[in-house]
Amino acid sequence: MSTFQKEVESRYDDMTEAQKKVAHYVIRHYEQVAFFTLEDLAEEIGVSTTTVIRFARSLGYNGYSDLLSHIQQIIKMKMDLPQRLEEFDTSIDGDSLLVQTFERDIENLNKTLNSLDPHKTNMFVKELLDAHTIYVLGLRSSFSIAFYCAAVLGQVRENVRLVHFEGDMAPEEIIGATAGDVCLTFSFSRYTQRTVDIAKWLHEQKVKILAVSDQALSPIADIADLIITCEVKGMVFKNSVVAPITLVNYFVAALAAADKTKALQTLSKNDGLLKEGKYFAI
Repeated sequence: MSTFQKEVESRYDDMTEAQKKVAHYVIRHYEQVAFFTLEDLAEEIGVSTTTVIRFARSLGYNGYSDLLSHIQQIIKMKMDLPQRLEEFDTSIDGDSLLVQTFERDIENLNKTLNSLDPHKTNMFVKELLDAHTIYVLGLRSSFSIAFYCAAVLGQVRENVRLVHFEGDMAPEEIIGATAGDVCLTFSFSRYTQRTVDIAKWLHEQKVKILAVSDQALSPIADIADLIITCEVKGMVFKNSVVAPITLVNYFVAALAAADKTKALQTLSKNDGLLKEGKYFAI
C-alpha cells in the first residue's frame, strides 16, 4: 500500500461526502487522473472544482497542481509484472536474498498486526460464528488464500463453501445464498472485476460481505460490510500471501476457541471420513 493511499485513508473519515467521492476516484483511477485538468477531473466525478482543490489541501498539498505532480511521480514508479521482475536485483547472493525475503514478510506481518482493530476483528469472528453458510471467494492469486481458508474453516465448522469457478460453475455454487450467510472475500491488487461482481450479487441477496484486502478503499470496499487490510508487499513481482494466511489462521483459532465443542465435533467428522477413505498416511 503506497504512502499516498495510506494518507488518503487516514484522513478519509474527516472528509465531506463530496471529498470522499474524489478520494475513491483518485485512488482507483490515478493513472487516468495523471492526465486530467482540474476541470476534467471535477466533471468526471461530478463535483465542483472547489471540492477537488479542498480535497488536495486536506491531504497537505498546496492545490490540485501539487497533487497532480505527486500522482505523476507515483505513475513513474508503477510497473507491470514483467517490469518488476526486470528491475529485480539478481546480483543479490542467495544467503542475502533468503534473509531479505523473510525480513520482508516479517515486516508485512508486523505492519498488518499493528494496523488491526481488535473490535473489527472480533466483529469478523462473530459474523463467521453466526453465519449459516460461509462462502469463501478469491480469484487469480487470491485463490490460494481462499482455498486454504475454506479447507481449514471447514475443519472446525460446517457449511463452508469455496467459490472456485471450476467449469465456470460459479452461479450454481452461490445460487442458494441468502440472508444469514456471509461471504469471506479476498481481494488484492491487481483486483479482478469478477470478484467484485460476484460479491455484489451476493450482497444483493442480503449476504454479508467480509473483505480482506490490501487497502481500505479497494474496489471491494464499496460493497463490504466489514473490511480488514493486510500488507502484501512481495520480494520480487508478486504479492506475498503470508499476512492474509496468518489472518486466516487467526479466524480458525478464534472460531475453535469460541465453540470448542462444535469444533471438536466437526473435526472428528472430518477425521472419520478421511480414515474411512483410507487416505495414504492417515
